[in-house]
Amino acid sequence: MVGVYAGHATQVDLCLFDEADAEVRLPLFGPTAGVWHAFVPGIGEGQRYGFRAHGPWAPKKGHRYNPAKPAP
Repeated sequence: MVGVYAGHATQVDLCLFDEADAEVRLPLFGPTAGVWHAFVPGIGEGQRYGFRAHGPWAPKKGHRYNPAKPAP
C-alpha cells in the first residue's frame, strides 16, 4: 500500500524507476481526506519511487503542483 497527502491535487501519479532509470507511472486513487493511495503488488524493499502531483500553480496560496518537474 502506498499513500501520500496532497490535499489540493487533481491527480497524483506514483512513479517507479528501474535500474536503467526507466519510469513507469501509475495513477493513484483518491483523494480520501486529501490522501491519494493505491496497492501495487510486487513492490519490494529497495524500489525507487517518486510522485508527480497535478494541480494548481499558486505559490502565494502555497500550491506548487508541477507534474513536469523531473525527479531527482
